[in-house]
Amino acid sequence: MPNPKLFGIVIGVAGVVLLITGGYFASQQMAFLDRSVETKAVVVDLHWEEQYMSDQEHGYFTLIGWPIFQFVDLRTGEQITAQGSVGSSDPPFSVGQEVDILYDPENPFGLVTIKS
Repeated sequence: MPNPKLFGIVIGVAGVVLLITGGYFASQQMAFLDRSVETKAVVVDLHWEEQYMSDQEHGYFTLIGWPIFQFVDLRTGEQITAQGSVGSSDPPFSVGQEVDILYDPENPFGLVTIKS
């Protein structure tokens, strides 16, 4: 028979690890938001990737579209092309559409985030 005290310790440790991990990712997101710059961008392309997905019954491959944005770096005036940070099997953007984005001025060629 499993030891209930040991089970409680394992669950408690797992909870602490998850809490620390969540705190780390939240702090990374807050740091990005603090240093990011907002601007307008145009969707110039959709980059399609085949990705493996799974549910409780089976696995399958699906196509995920990642928006490619073009915008002007507000600090340098340079035209930047960068991939969006979120892809979708049914992308909510179309080529030519203008959207508000957030980008890191220290790494404008990095992934950009849609302002929501």
